Amino acid sequence: MASLTKPKKIVRIRFFTTLFALALLLPIQSYADSRMPPQFSDYPTHTYTGDLVIPAYLKKDGEVWRDDMGKIVSPPAINTAGRFYMTPHSCGTSCRYYTLNDLSNGEESQAFVRLSNDGAVPRKTKDGRDIVIDITTRPDSSLILVRYYIDRLGSPPECKASYFVLNSSGKSIRSVAQSLECPEN
Repeated sequence: MASLTKPKKIVRIRFFTTLFALALLLPIQSYADSRMPPQFSDYPTHTYTGDLVIPAYLKKDGEVWRDDMGKIVSPPAINTAGRFYMTPHSCGTSCRYYTLNDLSNGEESQAFVRLSNDGAVPRKTKDGRDIVIDITTRPDSSLILVRYYIDRLGSPPECKASYFVLNSSGKSIRSVAQSLECPEN
């Protein structure tokens, strides 16, 4: 009889060990699959309330604002991380670059340089397809949503999203999530 009970114990031990391992791994797998994108509310900032210092390269032309290349830009206002003005600039078809200025002192930050092209030609994939970058920010958050729209020749563009956080000095960004599907908003 003793020889019959020993294999049953081994089978039970293996069964419960496997069940225990699955119980540990399933939450990890479902977390990895969910890959919830960061939320702007996860990275709150305080908003600067002093006088705004307008960057020197911006000029008001009647009712519109223009950059140093004469292109129309949005009016300077805090729209990023509590004191910064982020604005896209057009450099032609499928060509866009971004500037970031601290409106508390007028200084330009280089934090978005890696998110832009060189300001003259469109960004391209290795196989020559255009990449258009769209940056979304909020005035009360240091989170930056970057959408990469990649041309698919005759089809709607492919879209990938990365998330970055602007540090408190406004001089650099760090990645907090990459290569996610593009969110709707």
